[in-house]
Amino acid sequence: MAKGYWLVALDIIDPSAVELYLTEANRAFRKFGGQLLVEGGKPEKVEGTARFQFGVIEFKDYITALECYHSLEYGIARNAAKDKILFDVVITEGHSSQSTGSEDFSPQPTGMTRRSIGTNEGFSLQHTETKDQRSSSNHCPKRDNDKEAATEIGSRKTDAAKLCGLDPDVGKEANFRAPLADEDTHVVVTKKNTKTNDLSRGIVRTATKDLGRALKAWRIWVLLGTNDIRQRYRRSKLGQFWITATIAATVVGLGIVYSAIFKQSIEEYLPYVAAGFVVWFLITGMITEGCTAFLDSEGYAKQLTVPLSVYVLRTWFRVLITFAHNAIIVPFVWLIFLVPVGWACCLVIPGVCLIALNGLWIMLLLGTLCARFRDLPQIISSFVQVLFFVTPVMFRSDQLPASGRAAMDLNPFAALLAVARDPLIGRVPSALEYELVIGTLLFGWAMAVPVYGRFRTRIIYWL
Repeated sequence: MAKGYWLVALDIIDPSAVELYLTEANRAFRKFGGQLLVEGGKPEKVEGTARFQFGVIEFKDYITALECYHSLEYGIARNAAKDKILFDVVITEGHSSQSTGSEDFSPQPTGMTRRSIGTNEGFSLQHTETKDQRSSSNHCPKRDNDKEAATEIGSRKTDAAKLCGLDPDVGKEANFRAPLADEDTHVVVTKKNTKTNDLSRGIVRTATKDLGRALKAWRIWVLLGTNDIRQRYRRSKLGQFWITATIAATVVGLGIVYSAIFKQSIEEYLPYVAAGFVVWFLITGMITEGCTAFLDSEGYAKQLTVPLSVYVLRTWFRVLITFAHNAIIVPFVWLIFLVPVGWACCLVIPGVCLIALNGLWIMLLLGTLCARFRDLPQIISSFVQVLFFVTPVMFRSDQLPASGRAAMDLNPFAALLAVARDPLIGRVPSALEYELVIGTLLFGWAMAVPVYGRFRTRIIYWL
């Protein structure tokens, strides 16, 4: 079997990208059995144009060489080197094992073959005519190819319709879309007599499969989310703890000022504000950063063949890392103001989990919509600022009149805030707050999954 080869020529623009590129690229080479035959060395340009560094990588066959280049592992390496290392890569097929090695070198133009290797007969287009083709003076090979392709597509539609439990005749008239590289081919039927609920189930099933594959690829979105935080605070003295320092300064400043405005004891008010701000930043981070989940991942989405929901999980994980840094200030506030710690503090874990699950569907829904409508992120950002003033972050619900407290009980953001903040200050959230949060969770996923499944294949074109 003929082996496959990468012929690589490159120029290094930013040396800092070399280490990360090699780490990820070597992972791909090990997976697909690539062996480095030529690396570096002293080059000398004798003709034409050339780059300054070269490499030749051998694979067991041509298909494996192509699969390696289009793999997820090498896609990550390629993205890490984007605009920092310039590549010219050619993937070619070598001599097969049956080759005698006595043939002369003779390049073959694409679409042409040699009549006889080692002779002077030259090149010619190779075409085999059938009896019917020879008898027809106006024969068009392309037209026959189109007919064969149409027949093949029709048979595939029929087979796919049978697999989906649909009428084969309906399958022949079904509209197909091109599947993504990471999913199975499925049918989207638009014939009038097809049941609408079958289409809805197909959309939901497609979205859930995409989310399932994304969850299984957890190493990717964990790596991407962690790398986002590292890149944001790269080469700074405090590094990622600038997140903690920022919220600590905000809490101390606002706590002192508003405790005087509301005429409350700072020993009671500051722990309330600290816990409220930490949880509120988690909620608003899920909303505002979810709007740009796909927009921020445009470079990855156009190069990697992974489920698109990976990029939502990337942003989701990044927000959770930020929350973990912010939460560090809560124990310090407890120690400074001697806040009593009871069994109610354990309820913060299910509270944060409920917020995280709600945040995931919010990101999935808003990320899809904002990829299409680019004004939505600004609108939602303004909406979040208004929410801050109508949600009990800086004030207590019991400070409101009876009518205000009744309205606050129906505020889902107030309930999300309470299920994680109240345990931190020794209170147990009410049953109504848990019911409101769980109801929002179920309603949100019931809305987000069909929307994502319906428009998932268009997202890449909207970016």
